[in-house]
Parts: sequence; structure tokens; C-alpha cells
Amino acid sequence: MKKENLKRPNMEGLPKPVVKYIKNLEKMAVTDPLTGLKNRRGFDSDLEREIQVLKRNNYDKEKEDNLVVACCDINGLKEINDSYGHSKGDEILKLFAKYITPNGRESHLNRPLDVGGRIGGDEFGIILPYTNLETVMESVFVPIREDFCERSMRLIESDYPNIGLSMGVTSYPDITENSLEILKDADDAMYKSKYRKNEENEKGKMSGHISLVTYNEYGEREIIDWKDFTKNQHE
Repeated sequence: MKKENLKRPNMEGLPKPVVKYIKNLEKMAVTDPLTGLKNRRGFDSDLEREIQVLKRNNYDKEKEDNLVVACCDINGLKEINDSYGHSKGDEILKLFAKYITPNGRESHLNRPLDVGGRIGGDEFGIILPYTNLETVMESVFVPIREDFCERSMRLIESDYPNIGLSMGVTSYPDITENSLEILKDADDAMYKSKYRKNEENEKGKMSGHISLVTYNEYGEREIIDWKDFTKNQHE
């Protein structure tokens, strides 16, 4: 993750309209115009900020105040654009954004420091500070996937076979210990979900998987399906 050292200009003494204009430009620079979420630049900046906060606060593993990060990919968006037009594809993108817009009416990100961003064409990122995988897996990520898959099929008025969501999740620093590897680990887990999706997808069946990085009983890191993770936590 590239770190940018950008200093805010000194606006002391500037007329209020000029200050307002500069602030609007700063907001536009970190905002995705279609969804209103943070763009890649804004998302990376927020992720770096939360990493530094954890480091300054001398992370205590016993408190489980981890930084949970997810990468999400909308399955079949290209096919939707080809079959229904780009305007329908944009509707799908904006629909998903509703579920990860912090404190939005339909959002599953309801805490002040939660972050949702559009980090690629059909890829999104989620940052959840001060929590752990056990807490957010069934309370945040599973509802996001289920709500999006159900609503997106209704939106295109068809049981389109490829519509769905693949998610990859990791946690820093209890799982991903190197802060520079957080997005890579989440991205690797997301592509594992896409592989599972390609194996199991059927017409009319809710498509998509959630995979996460964790440690197995031998202390080795692995990527597993969220259902296996939840089962292990309840045993």
C-alpha cells in the first residue's frame, strides 16, 4: 500500500467561499462519484490511519481490538452490463454501496469509524476497527451478502445465474501481522471465494461466498469458508 504524504494547505485568512471550495475539492479527491463511497485513495488513507492508531495504542491481543478488513467483488457485473446495459450495472453498484455506506439507512456499517469504499470497477473494501472476526462475520458480512444477492436479483427482475457477491476477510494484527499485507490477504481470500462460486453456481441459486484468513489447529495460516469458521468457533 503506497503511503502519500500530503499536507493540507494553510487556509488561514482566506475568504470563506475559497475555504469552502478547497474543502469540496479535497472531498471530491477521495470520493467515488457514482456511489458516494471513499475511492481507492480515500480508502487507503483511512486504512493507513487505523493501522497507525493501533500501533500507537500498543495493541493488546487480549482485548481483541483488531482491525477487520474485507474485499468484495460483484459477480457477473460484466454480463449484466452486456445483457441489460451499463445503466443497470450502475444500479447494481449503487445498490451494494447502500449496504456499506456508514450509518446509511440500509447500511450494515453502523459505527462511527466503519469505512466502506469502492476500490475498483466492481470491487469494494470494508474497514471495521476495534472488533474481531467472530463478532462481525454473522452480524455484518453474512447479512450484507444475503441482502445484496436477494435485492440485486429483484432489481434485474430475473434469476440471473451469475449475480452475486464474493468476499474475502482478514484481521490485523492477530491474523495478518504485517500491515502491508492486509489488502493482499483479503484479496487472496476474495479470489478463493470467486473460485468456490464458479464451482457451485446454479441458475436461480443465491451466488457468492465469504472466505477468510485464519489459523488452523497446527498454527498454520489458511483460507477457509465462513461456515467452517463459524462451526469451529461454536465447537
